[in-house]
Order: sequence, then C-alpha cells, then structure tokens
Amino acid sequence: MKSKAFLKFLLLIFLGLFTACENRSGHIRASREYREVASMLTDAINYEMSDK
Repeated sequence: MKSKAFLKFLLLIFLGLFTACENRSGHIRASREYREVASMLTDAINYEMSDK
C-alpha cells in the first residue's frame, strides 16, 4: 500500500504533465483522451485511499 502523501504527490505530477499539454491557444490537445485518463487515475487513487 502506498501512503496518502505519495498518492497525492503522484496526482500533482500527473496534473502538472496534464497542464503542460496545452496548446498556445489554451486548448488541450486530445482533451477527450486526457479526460478519460484523468478519470481512471482519479478512480485508482480514490480506490487506493479508501482501501486502508
């Protein structure tokens, strides 16, 4: 099991990478795919945090 602090750290890194994928116009490239990945990652983190 990973600690909650570690999972939050991973989430912050993911969000940093997510925001780095923006175009100059401010539109996120392939936003549907990023939304799906973000949703799956959020579900996994919530599952791990509630599993303790």
